[in-house]
Amino acid sequence: MFISTCANEAKIGFYSSHIDILECYGGADIGSYIRYFLSLDEHGLVDTIRKYHFGSWPPGFAYLQLLMYRIFGENIVLPMVILAGALWVLVLYQIRDFLFRILGLNFYISSLFPLIVLSFSFVNGFLLQDGLLMSESIATPLFGIFIINGFAMIYKMKCTSTMCVPCILALSILGAGLSFIRAQYDLVIVSMIAFSFVILMLSKRALCRDIFSVLVKGLALFVLCYACLTVPYKVFMVKSGKPFAMASVAPPYWASEANIRANSSAGFIADGGGHILCEVNPKQCDIFNSRK
Repeated sequence: MFISTCANEAKIGFYSSHIDILECYGGADIGSYIRYFLSLDEHGLVDTIRKYHFGSWPPGFAYLQLLMYRIFGENIVLPMVILAGALWVLVLYQIRDFLFRILGLNFYISSLFPLIVLSFSFVNGFLLQDGLLMSESIATPLFGIFIINGFAMIYKMKCTSTMCVPCILALSILGAGLSFIRAQYDLVIVSMIAFSFVILMLSKRALCRDIFSVLVKGLALFVLCYACLTVPYKVFMVKSGKPFAMASVAPPYWASEANIRANSSAGFIADGGGHILCEVNPKQCDIFNSRK
């Protein structure tokens, strides 16, 4: 029984060790996650960030793998698969429950929607196969859980005109954890906060004072808790000279990084220089493309 196959025909199964994964995937992302958690285990976060090339990846998923490694030993594949599977079951159940109980859709239509989600090739062909060994398999269902519970909490606050402080704290912790697993979600959450504020201001006259006040206070509490959990890490990363720790930190540095990239080999490739083979030797380029 195996969940993915390497380029060298080796198979990664449920009982494969982290060494097997390294030998299979080498310098690919899946192998890099393994090296990341091994570096965290040996050197700790500070030295790993300052001395090694993991600055653009937040440490959440690597720490999760390290936790599995310390609890279950070398065979971390099965625990990671079980965790990802449990999260997918939870998010699909919550989707059905949200559609049926809160939006009031037909029971059968609500039950069919999770199956539609599973029918997409990105889900069944990547996230639930090779992606099981990558952060996407954990972050994607977590984001779904974050969104569904966020909407459910807003709906409850509008109906009761009361603020559920423990719910907001839990949601902010979930959002921060999500950002530490996949950096892009930090930018998504920050954008959602800004969008929510704009919507609230535009809806001020349409909402009664009590509901408006509760929603504003709830949003402010979420922002405060989320910032307390993520800003210290961002500040540390900026001081360490690696501002791309999370996506929302990156934009102020894009302009300065452009000059650096222009004078580096990585910048040359990223800006299209990797296509130079096809300009110099079109026939060889065709041969190369035919082997993809």
